[in-house]
Amino acid sequence: MGINLDQYRSAIGGFNNFIKSKENMILIKLMKILTELAKYFGRLLIPILLILPYKAFVLALLLLRCGDVESNPGPLRFCHLNARSLLSDVDLNQHIQHQYSLLDEIYETLVYRSDFDIIAISETWLKDNVPDTELDLNGYQLPFCRHRGSRGGGVMVYVKDEIVAIERPDLNLPNVEMLWLEIKVQKKKIMFGTFYRAPGMTALEVDDYILLIDQTFDKVLNENPDMIICIGDFNDKCMSWDGDHSESEMGYKFYNGINDRNFFQMVDEPTRVTENCSSLLDLITTDSPGYLDNVSKLPPLSDLDHCVIYATINFVDFTPSKIYKEVWLYNRADWDTINRVLYTAPWHMFGNNDSIDEILELYYDIIYRVIDDFIPRREFTQRKKDKPWMTGHLRHSISIRNRMNGVYKKTLKPEHKVLRNEVRAIVKREIRVAITRYNEGLKNDLGDKTTNIKRFWSIMKKLYGAKMKSGVPTLISGNQYHSTDVEKAEHFANYFADQCSLPDPPDGFALPPMHYLTNERLSDVYFDTAEVWDIMRKLNPGKSSGPDKISYRFLKECLFSQCCQILILRDHTFQIIKFFVAFSLLLRGKS
Repeated sequence: MGINLDQYRSAIGGFNNFIKSKENMILIKLMKILTELAKYFGRLLIPILLILPYKAFVLALLLLRCGDVESNPGPLRFCHLNARSLLSDVDLNQHIQHQYSLLDEIYETLVYRSDFDIIAISETWLKDNVPDTELDLNGYQLPFCRHRGSRGGGVMVYVKDEIVAIERPDLNLPNVEMLWLEIKVQKKKIMFGTFYRAPGMTALEVDDYILLIDQTFDKVLNENPDMIICIGDFNDKCMSWDGDHSESEMGYKFYNGINDRNFFQMVDEPTRVTENCSSLLDLITTDSPGYLDNVSKLPPLSDLDHCVIYATINFVDFTPSKIYKEVWLYNRADWDTINRVLYTAPWHMFGNNDSIDEILELYYDIIYRVIDDFIPRREFTQRKKDKPWMTGHLRHSISIRNRMNGVYKKTLKPEHKVLRNEVRAIVKREIRVAITRYNEGLKNDLGDKTTNIKRFWSIMKKLYGAKMKSGVPTLISGNQYHSTDVEKAEHFANYFADQCSLPDPPDGFALPPMHYLTNERLSDVYFDTAEVWDIMRKLNPGKSSGPDKISYRFLKECLFSQCCQILILRDHTFQIIKFFVAFSLLLRGKS
């Protein structure tokens, strides 16, 4: 029997709340110590264990021994609200929690009904004299705030208790209303920035603002996060993001700045709608659109005129943890011996009475034996978590570094610490060199005029990977939504299978009689050496092989011996056509 996602997250949140209390933290630390001592003293610790609260001990011990509890399993839902004064009509001389304010509507709509994990708020209009404890929302950490200190502006973010979030004031800039958080989700690092830009800037102020935004993006990118999200009210006043920006307050400067950094703006409809106009003011920008789902908006709260924009972070990855690959080293192959073996192979065993399937089986058997015997190969494992610049040598160095770190932790000897630090410095230097070499290679390939389309998209895939959206949008069939690649593929397969299936014939249906239009019949297929040689000579050795793993390079290097094979088979007549069709598909890489 399973549980749904809400129940699972509730259980995890309950565990986090349990371990956050001081008493339980002390208890858990004590149990860690007792667990280690139990290895040496065993039964002597039983009286001490009986003193501890039994349920708390069992719960914490099981979870600690488990070692794979994810503190915030995801997917995570986040939203943004322009509050335009969070505490309007509230007497700050009294407890805010005892008065009705916009916080109550936020809790009712965004917490109780929508259950957002992260709630970003701009235009809070708060000052430093308002304590964070007065702004508490049940189930959420105390808000992360950055106040303007005067009327207007201000940003604030609520994050649920069970989510690991760290404020990063080092990424903020003094003249821009922004608040950066570092959030850990499914072992991935997300940099979450909340912004507010006041309207009415001059052209010079807009230029300065764009420059400051570039600076903060540079600082965030240097953190090497898995995902960057920027959300907030930018007051650009455009009608649509991909439409005309000539009349918007920042013109094309902000739009071009986002695009130049390969970021994507996800909100595609106006977020502020009045009787006189509608504008797209509230934005969600990210470098990883493939990780965002369900980008939409909710109606404005209370008497506000800004819609609530929201989205879901969903790190979905269907790739296996390890991929085993096999590479044939054609440059080290003994082609002279291969051609000699193929030329003297027992092709005469193909008899006229053999079925075409038997002939194909024998043909492939001979080819595969020759490849295995005379072409060296290398097998390697590609790990899903590996960075693209990771090499076998670098992985070995990291392993040594980890072992040295473990030795020092056990012994705490100064000489082991010195050795650990030396190895750590070497590994850091090797990682920097590997990253630089990898990036330089990509840059050179992109700048190379001879780079073909296939190589270009291969580079783009390396740069973006799963961060980019797939080319096929979410498919809707009736009341069902197909969002993942597997669901889309199955939907396409079922659809085209239905299109290619004939309906059941009516009762009494029969096909009309078929008559030959000519007395001529195709009985024999003839070809000569020149025709076979010409076809195989035009093969592109750089093209990848099909599923049979017989590459174009092999076929072209063995041109003479392959021609001999085909000519030996040419005396076969109509039935052998199936073989030639299979062989021609092989030449096109479709076998």
